[in-house]
Amino acid sequence: MEKNTARICHDLKSDRVDIAQPLPSYLLFLPILFYSAIAGAVGLSLYFFLELKNAEAARDEWTTKKMSQQGLKAKADQEYKAVASESRRADDVVEWVEGADSIQPLILAVTRSMEAKSTITNLQLTRDRQNPDQLRFVLKFQGGGMLQLDRTKEAINGLGYRMYSAVHTRGQGKNSRAIDYQATLIRQRDSNFAQN
Repeated sequence: MEKNTARICHDLKSDRVDIAQPLPSYLLFLPILFYSAIAGAVGLSLYFFLELKNAEAARDEWTTKKMSQQGLKAKADQEYKAVASESRRADDVVEWVEGADSIQPLILAVTRSMEAKSTITNLQLTRDRQNPDQLRFVLKFQGGGMLQLDRTKEAINGLGYRMYSAVHTRGQGKNSRAIDYQATLIRQRDSNFAQN
């Protein structure tokens, strides 16, 4: 019985004739190329993934630097505005000093013309923008009366100014010693005291 079983198994596996020619030998590299392509694709995917992470990290770093630089720029802009504002104020002071330079001798002459018993309560000099040679002069003082006013006018004339449209009033009651004098002062160009 064992003999028959072996023969049956042998009979089941019969020899077959080849239907097609075997594949050429160079096509044996096809599976090698396929698996190499898969390995290359995985490698490139891994490389691109790492490069993407590096690019995102670099982007975040540059964004942080950009924000930092914007903060520094805003601070520099504020400092520049403060310096520009200070410069404008300094220019205004220089302008005022240069503009006041010509009237400083006038103020000094008026102040020195006052006697010990006289007191200046108000002194205003207003320059006319259209005609800078004209000054609106307002002087209020107490004590000394008309003699003091004449002395002050002489000091002003001595600097090369002439008075036009002069008006003076005396105070009433308690302020009877007060004198209010207003005039337009015009510098005489031919005066020895005239300044450039």
